[in-house]
Amino acid sequence: MSGKPLIGLLSTNLEPVPFYNCCIDMPVVICKFKPGGIDWANERIKAIVLLNNEWKKAVVRFPDAIYNRCYSNFAKVTGQLEKAVGSGKVFNIISLFDKLIIYNILKDSSLSKLVIPTYRYRADLMLSLLKSEGTVLIKPAKGSLASGVYKIEAEGGEYKAYLRTVLSPKAFNNASALMGFTEGVTRSRDYVIQPYI
Repeated sequence: MSGKPLIGLLSTNLEPVPFYNCCIDMPVVICKFKPGGIDWANERIKAIVLLNNEWKKAVVRFPDAIYNRCYSNFAKVTGQLEKAVGSGKVFNIISLFDKLIIYNILKDSSLSKLVIPTYRYRADLMLSLLKSEGTVLIKPAKGSLASGVYKIEAEGGEYKAYLRTVLSPKAFNNASALMGFTEGVTRSRDYVIQPYI
């Protein structure tokens, strides 16, 4: 397949990833595959492959490196893949990173100007940020695909909370009502808060 390295995207679906279509003349070939498409005995994979700016079904060899896009526990599969393709060649084995830990790593790096300030959720901090910023996001510290993300807006002493930022908002007449709502949302798992950019 063109002699270029083959990079695999382990996923839960075989839908094209439009982002890669704009990457013309990549030095690699991208394929996307599901755990169920792996033929372990023959070291082949049923996949979709990006060729000439178009995703096509194909059966390919095991990739040279693999990025895990399965946002749930596929530790057994990723472990087997790492044995097959080589140690250190399967990335994102831990599929849900803590956003606050990632922020704390990046804020002290050369990327510090690009990262959004991130804090462990606290009701008093949320109210302070709403006063200074007008809008904030609260999101699970470990989460993906916008699940459990709320955009919260302050408008003249009233507040609105939008699930995933677009659905019809819940409206609150005062800060106490808003805090009661967010405390209920954040009770079962860790949340972070960020200014809305």
